[in-house]
Amino acid sequence: MPTLVRAASLTHFAQVAAQCGLDARALVIEAGLPLRCLDEPDLKVSTRAVARLLELAAEGTSFSQLTDELRRDLLSRYTEDGERGLAEVSQLLGFSSPSAFSRWHRAAFGCAARDRSRQVG
Repeated sequence: MPTLVRAASLTHFAQVAAQCGLDARALVIEAGLPLRCLDEPDLKVSTRAVARLLELAAEGTSFSQLTDELRRDLLSRYTEDGERGLAEVSQLLGFSSPSAFSRWHRAAFGCAARDRSRQVG
């Protein structure tokens, strides 16, 4: 894995992959990124971001897992007093829309966000 992190000083996935002796698809999978990253050949990423994604992969986690853990923790904080509406909570958690938050919540907790907020509040 150190070779991958060292090679991450480039900004295009294809270039980083070539330096690592991998194809771009293998690098994207190794970094824990969605495969749709390969559909955008001009996509540039910060070199530190690629290095950190590869470090997370080496640690057995991913950016998505860290984001989910943080969102779960913040959700508890934001809903414990019952004063925030679900639209505000979804925005605070960084979702693009309340419906995206609702889908995430159902997948994460097995129930609708409004049902859980009634139980908490």
